[in-house]
Amino acid sequence: MDRDFWVGYKSKSEGGLIYLRRRQRILNAVNGEEHGECLDAGCGRGLFAKELSKRVSEYIGVDVSRRSLLDAKRSGRASFNQIFVVADICHLPFKERTFSLIICTEVLEHISNPVRALCDFSRVLKSRGTLILSVPSLSLCQTVFFFACTKLGILQDKPYQSFRHLREYCRFTFSSKFETISALLKQLEDCNLVVCDYQACWSIYVPLLNLLPFVKNPLAYPRVAKLLAEVDGILSSINRDYGHYTIIKAKKAVQN
Repeated sequence: MDRDFWVGYKSKSEGGLIYLRRRQRILNAVNGEEHGECLDAGCGRGLFAKELSKRVSEYIGVDVSRRSLLDAKRSGRASFNQIFVVADICHLPFKERTFSLIICTEVLEHISNPVRALCDFSRVLKSRGTLILSVPSLSLCQTVFFFACTKLGILQDKPYQSFRHLREYCRFTFSSKFETISALLKQLEDCNLVVCDYQACWSIYVPLLNLLPFVKNPLAYPRVAKLLAEVDGILSSINRDYGHYTIIKAKKAVQN
């Protein structure tokens, strides 16, 4: 368990195991390839900054929140090869083909024009460069539940996870606030980004979050956290189309 990360990130309002597990899966997707310049689009407080900086020659974190970037610098995660820039990910202040790796985790659901952001990612990404995305999505049980609620007229037309979300992603759409993962994959293709793989990751921590307090502090129960992570991995391997969040890996197509 990454103690330094958890101490810097701990929050009473968020499920620690969920974020630690997703973070590890993102880093696993980065491993195994050589990367030069890395853009962390919508980096917030720089939750990936420390680990990504070890894997790339230069890390650039971008966010619209100046305060979040200040927190990232003050958190102790900053190193010599890091730069933090206040900018909109839909209008990135970088030249074409600048980065070999772009990370964008849990950001697209917050912005009004995700296609514009994906197109700008494609613009600044080098040929054969890698884009790794993650977005919140629905497990099979959640999909059935919200579909039933919609049909019964008891689900309001608003995102179910957070009022800060402008949209939610799921296997199929049943409300104007839900978009399909397949539509997101098509948007990537339209932006000259070839999808290599995607995985909807089931998280057992979600139903346990409000029942078991140790889920919010994994360092207090490391053996339980490890067991839950193993169960999480088994459940995620059963069906890649349903999960509490979806990770997508794409490559920039070679331009003639």
